[in-house]
This record gives sequence, C-alpha cells and structure tokens, in this order.
Amino acid sequence: MQIITYKKIENNEYDYAIKFNRTRRTIKFFNEFAQILAHPSKKTYDAQNKCWLVTSTCFEEFEALDKKIFPNKNNKLKNIIKISSEDFNVVQDFTNIGHMMKLQPFDYQKKAIKLALDKQNAIIIGGCGCGKTPIGIGIYLEARLQNIVSNQGMIVAKASLKKQWLMEIKKFSNLKAQIVYTRAESISIKKSIIRNKNKLLKKELDIEKQNIIKNELDVLNNTDFFEHQFENDIDLFILNYETLLNNEIVTKLESIKLDFVYADEIHYIKNDTSKRAEALCRFNNVKLKYGATATPIQRDPRDIYSLFKFINPNVFPSKSQFNRFYIKWGGYGRPIGAINEENLNQKISPYMIIIPQEEIGAQLPEVVVLQKYCELTPEQQEINNKLLSELEELHEKEKILQQNPEENKEELAKIEANIMMRQTFAQELADSEELLSLSDSLSAKNYISNTESNKMNLLIDLLEEILNSGEKVCIFSRFTKMQDIITNRISKEKSNIFKDIEIAYINGSLNTNARYDEVYNKFRDNENCKILCCSDAGAEGINLSWCRYVIEVDLANSYAIQQQRHGRVKRADSTHKTVFVYQLICENSYDEIAQKIVNKKEYYDKTIINGIKIE
Repeated sequence: MQIITYKKIENNEYDYAIKFNRTRRTIKFFNEFAQILAHPSKKTYDAQNKCWLVTSTCFEEFEALDKKIFPNKNNKLKNIIKISSEDFNVVQDFTNIGHMMKLQPFDYQKKAIKLALDKQNAIIIGGCGCGKTPIGIGIYLEARLQNIVSNQGMIVAKASLKKQWLMEIKKFSNLKAQIVYTRAESISIKKSIIRNKNKLLKKELDIEKQNIIKNELDVLNNTDFFEHQFENDIDLFILNYETLLNNEIVTKLESIKLDFVYADEIHYIKNDTSKRAEALCRFNNVKLKYGATATPIQRDPRDIYSLFKFINPNVFPSKSQFNRFYIKWGGYGRPIGAINEENLNQKISPYMIIIPQEEIGAQLPEVVVLQKYCELTPEQQEINNKLLSELEELHEKEKILQQNPEENKEELAKIEANIMMRQTFAQELADSEELLSLSDSLSAKNYISNTESNKMNLLIDLLEEILNSGEKVCIFSRFTKMQDIITNRISKEKSNIFKDIEIAYINGSLNTNARYDEVYNKFRDNENCKILCCSDAGAEGINLSWCRYVIEVDLANSYAIQQQRHGRVKRADSTHKTVFVYQLICENSYDEIAQKIVNKKEYYDKTIINGIKIE
C-alpha cells in the first residue's frame, strides 16, 4: 500500500516534495497526517503543486516517523508530482510580528500569525501547549495594527476556558476583553459583585482604593449589566459555544458587525447540524475567521465539512456532493471510511496552518509551566468568602493568644487545628465539592453549595485535548480521594477518547512492588493506560521520561514538593525536548493563597540556598 508519494527535487532550500496518499482511512486519516507534518523542523507548503517541501534531513526524520506510525507498510516512490522550483509559499517578513504584544511570541507563533493574516480564513493545528491562545490574540492585534480590521472581535471557546482566555488577553496585550453572559447570568453576577465589594469596603483600605470600589459599585447599581457588556470600548468578546444559542446575545453581536472570530477547539462544531455549529455559522460574513484545534478530525471526514462550513463554505458548497465524493458508505447509509483522500487534502491544505512540533521543541525551554484559570460558581464564592473571613478571625485570635503562649497552650492548639481545617476546606472547595462530601469531618458539610466544579470541567477539557494528541498524562493532587473523583468523572464522559481508558494510581497505600507495577507495567507499557493519578507520594522515586504532560489539580504544600512533581517528567533521558506542566488555578479562591505560599518558598530557595539575586 502506498502511504506517501514523494519525489526528489532540485532547489536551494528543499530536497523532497511529499504528498499524503493514504487510502481506506477514517477517523485517524487527517490526524495522523498532521502528526507526521508536525515533526520536520523545516518545511513549507507549495500551494501551486499541492504538496509539502522538506529538506533531506527532515525527510529522514519524516521516513522514520512514518514507519513508526504505519508499521509494516511499504512506501513506494512514484514520481507524479510536477515541481516548480521557483514558486514557494515561504513565510517571510514575520520578525516584526507581535512587537506590540506585552510578551513577545516565539518565532513559530509569529509565523503562524503571519500565515493566518495572509490566508485570512484558516484552521490552526497545533499540539497541546504550543500556544494557540497567544496566536489568536496576536492575529487580532496585528490585524488591527495593519488596518486589516477596524471593528471588534469575538473569541468562542469551551465554557471552562473563558476565564483562561480573559487572563491570557490581559497577559499578552492591552486589549480590553469581556466575558459575555446571558441576561439571567448577568443578574446573578451583578449581585455577587456588589456583595463582595461591599465586604471589601468594610476592610481597612486606603482612601484611593475605597473610592475606586465605590465608583464601580455606583456604575453597577445604575447600569443594566447585560447591556453594559456590549460597550464600544471592548475589543474582544469572549463566549462559550452554548452562549451563542442565546438569540438576544447573537442579535447584539450581529448589530456590532464583528470583524474577527476565533473559534478555539473548533472540533466542538464537528456536527454541522448541531445547534452550536449552526449558531457559529451565523457569523459567516465576518471578515477574518479562524479555528484552532489539535485534532481537526474526531469522528470521520464529515467533520471537515462542518469545520469548513464556518471557515470557508465556498470550499465545499454542497454537503451532498461532499458526502458522495469523499465518504465511503456501507449498508443502511452508515459511513465506513473515506475516499478520494488526496483530493480532499488538496482542497483543505491552503486553509491549514500546521505548527511543527520540532520547531516548538527547538524554541521552548525544557519545562513549560502554564496556569489554566477558572472561576468558582457564585454560590461557591459566597462560601469561600465565609471561609476566608473565618480564617481571618482565627488568625487574629491566634495573634492575641501568642502574646502569652504558655498560658494559652491548649487554646492555641485548638485555634491552629481550626485554621488547618478551614484551609483544607477552602482548598477542597477550589478543587471539587465532592472532596467536602467525602470528608470525615462533619463540619465540612457546612461548606457545600451543591454546584458543579468548574475546575473539574477544566480538567476534563484539558485531558481531552492531551489524549486526542496521542500523549499520556500524569495528574497530581494533594488529596488521595481526588483519584476516585477523577475516575468517576471520566467514567461519565461521553467523548470517545475516554471510552475503555485505563488509569494507573500512586498513593501512600502502595508498597514498592505495587508502585512499580502501576508506573511501568501499567502506565508505561499498557497502550490503553493513558492517565496516571498521583498523590504527593508519587512526587519522588518514579521516572516518567516518556510522559510529556503533567497536570496539577492543586499546588503542592511546598516549593520543594512542587519541584519534585515536575521532576518526574523533567529527566535527562526524557524522550521529549519540552515537557508541559499545567497548574489549575481557581481565581479568587484558596488556590491564589497557596500560590503565594509556594512563590515565597521559591524565593527563599533561589536567594538563600542558590544565591540568586532577584530584582
């Protein structure tokens, strides 16, 4: 079977022209093709001849990876490609891209931004951790600077990622962003903001801060919060796909006449008849439209039709023609495969921006630590504020009692126990209320709101993206009971990526032999075992050199343990140039206090132990 068609060419920069020629492939057809293309460090797409051009060195890597992905298959040389050595679609003039961003993007991100502006409608394909979010921010910012667009833009993402987008926009630019809420959500959020800010006014703040809070309260009290979201000074609106089902919001956005839409995790609209796909396609007349994903095909090639119905409906104007020409049908009208794959690839390639994994690894540091943000629900925020107020009162009592520690020894012990208990409750609330439900303490039941955990939603979305890329992942939490919570949640997920998945576990109850079996015989050697759940008992004594991703559901109690966690994948014998650590942070929760504690201990480690001067 012929997998890749390639031809030796004569050119100053490139040596081989390559085409994908896989037949009878369905689900993995395009994802595997993208995985191969992501590997060579130097390549370009020749739009005229519909092929990829690579160097001789990269071609050897290409062949090796090809054999790894398609074992026991033979490649046959077939010189069917007519090469024009003069017409190359090389990315040029990208060095100044991103100069107005607060944090300068890497070169591969600059190239992606430049290509996106050149194409104007495209799907950006890159693995988890490559930075598709700053690429999206950079595209809009550059489009504004170059006068390609003048109106506002819209980011569409999964619900669990809206807060992350807001934080990243603030981090990388001076653009003003707004998460858009429905009218019902707006009423609840307005009440919560007013309650929280009134509590702030009771604290000892300087006059300037008090005046700022009072002014903001006046604005909220005298403003329709729903209407206030759509003011002219907003640059980017952030919505989740489900919010687009709200006709009042869509009507508002249509009246604004957006110039830019960036659909994060665009595979979320893989079904073209779904309500969210139809809602997104209401913005087909927007000037710049982009999608971002690590896995453009999750089901079968019909996903491509749905994605392009938004990105560029002119590529496949007829659904019936697409199904007839590219889908192989079985009995009872059931799709069983793909046909004419090469032609399909030629159709979509001009609108694809594939970020090479090799180029990412060459530019990123060995360990990349990224924070992923979410929010407590309004009900959880109220409970969190109550816990923090109780902690504040306990600390005040502790200070008074410490003035005479010998006399107040018993009382101090009770106070310290209460402080530790509430700190634990606050951290459990930030992670998942199920931890409070499973607590041995009767007091824990007083801090349950019976609302869902946004952090768990964020975890599932992140797991889905990582697993779809074909990688394995190690999850850390200081709570052993979190292992059961994660397992139960995964078992309820409908996504095919979680079907029949196996999970390995490390916690303090395992002996040496059991630990070895979980880590190596199961997690490393079992193809179906994709996830390793660890308490901090797994922060030392295990080597995960084959694992590329770590997720910290909560931060460790100390900087030392946190470094030990990261050290499981940061190995001298690692099979990856770059490994990624994701820290899940719930904003305005105990997570932020824990982060300050770890940062303080990191400062001590660097300045006192290692003698590093920090400005």
